[in-house]
Amino acid sequence: MVATSSFGWWNRLRLQWRLGLAFLVMAPLIAAAGGGGLFFINKISDSVAQIETVAKPLASAATRVADAVDAVLVGLVSARGEANNVGLQRATSAITEGETGTKQDFAVIQALAKNNNVDIDIRGAKLSVGTFFAQGRQVVSALE
Repeated sequence: MVATSSFGWWNRLRLQWRLGLAFLVMAPLIAAAGGGGLFFINKISDSVAQIETVAKPLASAATRVADAVDAVLVGLVSARGEANNVGLQRATSAITEGETGTKQDFAVIQALAKNNNVDIDIRGAKLSVGTFFAQGRQVVSALE
């Protein structure tokens, strides 16, 4: 008994026709894969552009906050080593400037996040920095 294949018609085709039909089947699949790739490359590009827009100003504002905290620490460390309370005056000045500057920097960070649809929760950082400046004032008062 001879077994018949449902692809018997395929076996009877010449190689030229087989290759042509295979190409016709594969061409739309390749085109769909390429189109999908282009679509997702565009999505990735949009995400990278958003990150680029947010990252540099965010890093700059965060650096200014860290610099303000650092200035207070330098003033407090040198407070007792300098004559005529120059170190205490430096620390008090750094605290005053730091409080004002960090409020502005946190406002910049919030506005930046809101305008670019980025979810950043800075409440903890604001609380920590505010507590730091309050404790800095207490240290200055204790050293005076």
